[in-house]
Amino acid sequence: MKSMKLPAIVTLLFVLLAALALSGCASPTPSATPVPSIAPTVTPVPAAVLLTVNGSVATPLSLTLTDLQAFTQLSVNETTTNSKNVTTTTAGTGPALNAILTKAGPTASAKNITFIASDGYAKTIALSVVTGSPNATVIILNDGSLRDVIPGQGAGAWVSNLTAITIS
Repeated sequence: MKSMKLPAIVTLLFVLLAALALSGCASPTPSATPVPSIAPTVTPVPAAVLLTVNGSVATPLSLTLTDLQAFTQLSVNETTTNSKNVTTTTAGTGPALNAILTKAGPTASAKNITFIASDGYAKTIALSVVTGSPNATVIILNDGSLRDVIPGQGAGAWVSNLTAITIS
């Protein structure tokens, strides 16, 4: 009986050693690696420039809708009749044109102001006409476009889709 116990013990030891050896060959269980939280980067979209003021000015301006709304706002309701006897009423709210001119600072030699539309149409009038009109306004229309309104001037001086003002 003693001889039977020894082979059983040897076999048991062999199985245990084999199990230990095999457990050392197994791949280690991967541990969870924390992924750093990355905050999304937000690239600010530059606001679209709606109106530039340049030429004979101390400070050329590139004005966005926010810039235009920061000026004191005037409400206008003006009626004009064109050369074909068509009467047009223009109503809206926007910054005082003289406030915009004050910020740009026309030079002492400046005599004229030219209003330029997105399609290239331009109308030039005397700068003194605008500065002499406290209700001259750049109205912001519902579609986001601009139009100058200068009371007492014909509709031809009122430029729709206004994108630039040049002082000369």
